Amino acid sequence: MPPSFVARMPGWLAGGCLVLLAACGSVSVPEAEQRPTPVAPRWNAAQLREHLRFLGGTGLAEQPSDARGHALAAAYVAARLAEFRLQPVLHDSFQVRYAPPPQEARTTLGYVAGKHPERAAEAVLVAARLRPAAGGVARAAAPPGVGTAALLELARLYGTTARYGNVPERTLLFGVFSGGGEPLAGLRQYLRYPLWPLDRTRAVVFLGLDPAEEAAVRTLLAEHELPLFAVAPDSLRNAPAPAVQDPTPGDRRRGDAAATRSSALIAAGVGQALALADSANTLLFRLAVTPHPFRPVAADTLRVPGRDD
Repeated sequence: MPPSFVARMPGWLAGGCLVLLAACGSVSVPEAEQRPTPVAPRWNAAQLREHLRFLGGTGLAEQPSDARGHALAAAYVAARLAEFRLQPVLHDSFQVRYAPPPQEARTTLGYVAGKHPERAAEAVLVAARLRPAAGGVARAAAPPGVGTAALLELARLYGTTARYGNVPERTLLFGVFSGGGEPLAGLRQYLRYPLWPLDRTRAVVFLGLDPAEEAAVRTLLAEHELPLFAVAPDSLRNAPAPAVQDPTPGDRRRGDAAATRSSALIAAGVGQALALADSANTLLFRLAVTPHPFRPVAADTLRVPGRDD
């Protein structure tokens, strides 16, 4: 506002305008929110802690073959996939049940659609077991569901990123498998009755896979010519764990010793899940985000029209 214009105003109005101008001059514009991307992911430790607390509270650790515990855990995973805006593979449901209880194989599936006009029909399967095997993560002193928690965090990242950018190029199919008393029943049944064509599935990235089971999973996938990329807990044994969190009121009711142990397990699980998500994201960036190699940009040759130099 020009000073000459202010001078022609009535005194009370001119004074008010000057106060407003001074106030506006001191207002700072907030920085734009930084959205997470596969290049610079922002993992949510609080959500990982919530996932692990729920999955550890379904009884899967004490009764791995309990059908009710599997149903509760699968329903939780399905709700989170819907919350992260993934699309269900089977009509309007994220859950697939291949056999009646008590030997049912339960699979929870959702996908982030690819954006490339040709590669979108190709999928990379990101897989996890609903419960840990007898070894692996359990030997590493972590709660059940570490691989599933890491998978959910990756689903959240790519579900968010896909809303704002042209990634991923290939479709990301997130699958959590369970099989009651038979560890690989869910994966085996999915391969027998796939919901995404196996000839258009380019790889399987398996989170938290116990090294003792890796050979069996690799053999099972090889029957369908699917390469396996195992992100195993053994590579995470030395990963630093966050500080132990304060026990919740529910923890305190179980006693100080149990609360401390529970909090320590959750903290260790968060640290392992973060490491799993980081390692898997590196693989997914290569397999699904930029599956083709970068090509160097050619030197600029354009000149201003009409100039001879």
